[in-house]
Amino acid sequence: MSSHKVSLYLAVLLGATCVIGWAQVPPQPIPLPSLPKSQSPPRLINPSGAPNFGFSAVPVGSLSVTLSWQAVPGATGFVVYRDGNVIGSLPPTTFAFVDRTVKPFGRYSYHLLASGLTQVVNGHSTVIPVGSPTIVVDVPPPVVPNGFSAQLIGASVKLTWNPVLEASAYEIDFGGHTVRVPSNAPPSVTDSAPNNRDASYAIRTLVQASDGSVTAGYWSNRLTIRVRPFVLVVAGDSIMWGQGLSTPHKFSSMFRQYLASVLSGRSLQVFDHSHSGAILGLEPDVDNATGHAEVTSVVTGEIPDSYPSIPRQALVIAQRDLQTSRLQPDDVDLVLIDGCINDVDVGTLLNPTAHDNQIASVTVDYCNRRMSTTLSQIHSAYKNAKVLVTSYYTIVSLTSDPLWVYGWVGALGFVPAVAPVGAIAAPAVWTAAVGHSKTFFNASDSMLQTAVLSANTVAGVPYAKLVRPAFQDMNAFAAPQSLVWLMPIPPTPPNLFDEMFAARQSICNQAQLLSNCRVASAGHPNAAGASMYANALIPAVSEYVPVWRAQFSMTSQLPSH
Repeated sequence: MSSHKVSLYLAVLLGATCVIGWAQVPPQPIPLPSLPKSQSPPRLINPSGAPNFGFSAVPVGSLSVTLSWQAVPGATGFVVYRDGNVIGSLPPTTFAFVDRTVKPFGRYSYHLLASGLTQVVNGHSTVIPVGSPTIVVDVPPPVVPNGFSAQLIGASVKLTWNPVLEASAYEIDFGGHTVRVPSNAPPSVTDSAPNNRDASYAIRTLVQASDGSVTAGYWSNRLTIRVRPFVLVVAGDSIMWGQGLSTPHKFSSMFRQYLASVLSGRSLQVFDHSHSGAILGLEPDVDNATGHAEVTSVVTGEIPDSYPSIPRQALVIAQRDLQTSRLQPDDVDLVLIDGCINDVDVGTLLNPTAHDNQIASVTVDYCNRRMSTTLSQIHSAYKNAKVLVTSYYTIVSLTSDPLWVYGWVGALGFVPAVAPVGAIAAPAVWTAAVGHSKTFFNASDSMLQTAVLSANTVAGVPYAKLVRPAFQDMNAFAAPQSLVWLMPIPPTPPNLFDEMFAARQSICNQAQLLSNCRVASAGHPNAAGASMYANALIPAVSEYVPVWRAQFSMTSQLPSH
């Protein structure tokens, strides 16, 4: 066909396609030939579905992982992979494997292949391996030993624990340095030089992996045991000192024995500087002998002396004792204190010319204001300490023998030492002493309680208590059931002389002190009266005892985990 005819043919064809009676005709799709079946996408044909391996991987301790699975029909063997590497090839009858090459804190992925299974691919039977899902395992650290405990034995601390099966050794932190104990040794170690206050320890397990490397686990919680003794500070006047009593019969001694018993024999460190004549005092604290405001040691607490004052005993001398013993103020557990009767002066109470109003005024000032200040100072210095304040009693009562009272007043020089026969002076002196004693007792008891409440309010915690001995009027000086010493001078029966009379008389004579030095025990609690004080202190600390027992237990142990 010539080129002209071809052009004409195309023009006619395009015209016929695009315009027929001025209407547009859309283009028609061109059919595609279908592909033969042999060219379809391949697919895996497995009518029974993938086998259920029941595959699991569980860490056992920190040095192994146990793998397990169930039987797979048709499998000719199993291959174990870890992190893509073969670590085991097993026969079809084995359904477990232990990987002992792991390390603590490691992360590993495990996969299991079953070989020898027949699969149908594109109509053809093919033997290919079939795999389980991959399992990721985090190996835990070495476990902390259970039963970690500390036992105080004398001045040493013995540490024990329960062995860990996979341990190669243990490390114990002594609070500054570590000690290593091999696993083939007994699970214990002794700290022969613990902190003299509160000793603290921690333990961890060491394990050795298959490649010889050693890994340490986490430290346990710290185990603390109180090594220091129970610390008791005693400050006060002749009542607290126990005027006329031998040491075993003093109420402070009896109370210490009680504390030792409830604390299961734990040692007590006692700093006691109480003495006869001590004052709470507002004036400068000056040694009567030297005139210097310095700490001195009295020859014996039996000799009346205002120095050192009660605040100085508790806050200055006791703190120096603590430093010497390598203890801290926060280590003080309990303070026993009394005070204010010497500021009022027993001589004033027995002076027939004194006035009740004057006695009441001075009592309010010292037993309340000064005691409240002293208690607040003690709490600031010894913030962990409980404080027990002991009160007084009626010294001379309506049941007191007037002649004995007159003799006591005479010994102090306020009246002739011996009343004229038939004179009425003795009843008058007795009446004044009874009135003054009652005024002081009522005012001091009320004011000491006010001081305790005020100090607790200021501190915001009830750290202080007032302890009242159960004295009655019949227990006063020269009363029918007296619990206090009489005048230890002839013709007093020998069995009524105070226990320290001979020793005190010797010192008084050597020092050429006043005659009332020899009779200083008069009106002070005797052995039975001291027991009355001790019996009042014991229930006062009953609420503190459980806490103290826990703090001073001979054994401390971490809870099991």
